[in-house]
Order: sequence, then structure tokens, then C-alpha cells
Amino acid sequence: MVKLKNKLRQARVFNLEHDRYCTDGKCACTDTVFDGVEPNYATGEHAYVRRPKRINATLRLTDREVKSGLRNTVLKCREIAGAIRLGNIQVLEQTTEEQVPGKRADSSTQGQGSSKSKKNRKSMSAKSDEPAGE
Repeated sequence: MVKLKNKLRQARVFNLEHDRYCTDGKCACTDTVFDGVEPNYATGEHAYVRRPKRINATLRLTDREVKSGLRNTVLKCREIAGAIRLGNIQVLEQTTEEQVPGKRADSSTQGQGSSKSKKNRKSMSAKSDEPAGE
């Protein structure tokens, strides 16, 4: 999951391309039907036609908004990648699909605890060395 922040003071709307955003089997696009008139150039008549069309999903970020819970494929979209390169959008957090948010927090606290114990061991050994050196 991805967490994005709009760093601008204006709202931004990004088109999420179907080929890049809907790659993991979950399509976020909307299917609709457009009615229109199509000319027949051979006879000169006009005929009403109904054509199905896919409308890409969009991502709307208001000014200075932080939006979390987005799929990782959002970073593959051209408009969003360009805005990140320009510094208009900041990626605050990115996790892979396999990671569980609670699991990630536990591993970070375990790492801190082990580094503290190493620091304590070093300080304890330094204190024990000082009296022996005098």
C-alpha cells in the first residue's frame, strides 16, 4: 500500500491509466455506453450508434492532502510519476502486498531493542574497563 501527500496548495486530479494501474487483476475503471450519431458516407444517411467505452479511474488530491491505502501500481502511472519527480507529490509510505502493517511495526521495535542492548553492553564493558585501567 502507498501513502501519498500533495505538497501543493492546489487540488490535483490524476488520470490512472488502465494499462498501468489495473495490472493486478482489479480494474478500477468504469464501463459506460455512449450514444452518438455516425454518418454513412456511402448513402449520406445518419445512424444512431451505441458504443461501449471504458473511463479510466482518477485520483483526486486536495491541497496538502495525505491519502493512504492506495495500491502500489499507482506509482506506475505517468502523471503521478512525473509529479513525484517534480516534487509536487511526496511518497510518505510504501509497503509491499505481502507485508502486514502490524508485522512491520513489530520488526522495527525489535530492531530498536537489540541496538539498545548492544549500546548497554558497550557502556557496561567501558565502565568495567575504567576501574581496571586505574
